[in-house]
Amino acid sequence: MNSTKTSHSLRKGLLSAVAENRDSSNTLIYDGTVPIFVEDSDDADLYAYKLTRIIADEKTQFQDVLIADSINYGRMLVLDGAIQSAEDDEAL
Repeated sequence: MNSTKTSHSLRKGLLSAVAENRDSSNTLIYDGTVPIFVEDSDDADLYAYKLTRIIADEKTQFQDVLIADSINYGRMLVLDGAIQSAEDDEAL
């Protein structure tokens, strides 16, 4: 399978997963066994981050919390579906 077809099918999967998980703040989908966090905090854009490890994916009394290690940004803190901080983008 060439990369264009892979990219197209992954994009379709992202859009489908986001549409199906609108009630869930932390949208996680899987490309095979690789977890991908999809941030859709605004209606105009989608951002997808491949993860190497999910440390916590919890719903607290106040918010949805995801702590995960991403390939490009290191450890990320996600609250209610929006990235708050990332290790390689700013100090945690």
